[in-house]
Amino acid sequence: MTPERVRYNVAVAGRKRTVTIRQVAEEVGFDVELVRNVLKETAGASVSKAVQDRIFQTARRIGYDLRKLKIGKRMQYRKETLEEILQKLSDNSSWGRAEVVKYLKESLALVERVQNRVFREEYGG
Repeated sequence: MTPERVRYNVAVAGRKRTVTIRQVAEEVGFDVELVRNVLKETAGASVSKAVQDRIFQTARRIGYDLRKLKIGKRMQYRKETLEEILQKLSDNSSWGRAEVVKYLKESLALVERVQNRVFREEYGG
């Protein structure tokens, strides 16, 4: 199956519909390959910020599921990370700057240990 044929289900008015990369390309008026490269953040794709914004806005508007993309996954991870940090700070309202920095450094060290243990090849471990 070609990447433009990958379908994402989106709930619309109580029923499911699928939006493909091809549909996004048709709607925005760009080549399917260009749209695929932008949405999937293909390395080496040189596209202006304005074109990228237009593609993402169109994809969002017609219901393409951006959560399946790298950027969607990164944004979800960032959201969860910030929520965790905010919760920890709320739970420890007496913390000063030093305690906050210590907590963040400990959290970073944990992530680095997991990366080095589980993803040795990817992170040069």
